[in-house]
Amino acid sequence: MPIFGKFTSKKNPVRKPALQTKEETDELFLENRAIPLKLGEHEVVFENGIWSPDDDNTNTLHKTIQALKASQQELLEANNMLQLKNAILLNMLTQATADCHTRQKEIEKLQKTKTK
Repeated sequence: MPIFGKFTSKKNPVRKPALQTKEETDELFLENRAIPLKLGEHEVVFENGIWSPDDDNTNTLHKTIQALKASQQELLEANNMLQLKNAILLNMLTQATADCHTRQKEIEKLQKTKTK
């Protein structure tokens, strides 16, 4: 007598897809499709993975802001690169100075031994 025989589940019937034609499925998954959304007085559109305002005045302002953000990001990256280069140059200068002082001490030591 099986212990778990009572608890076996029934198989669900196979469901038919809601979209019958290939055209309907292709239309649903278009990548360049714009999705409009209205929230109160504001309208936005989802295009190419970005939400942007639908109003022309606001849209130009939004594009300007996006361009400024991109420019800011580029400037931050350039600033980081310059800071890194500056740190490397300071390390090189420190190393060269330390080498120079070591050589100078060796020269002085050799001059003292030569004069004795």
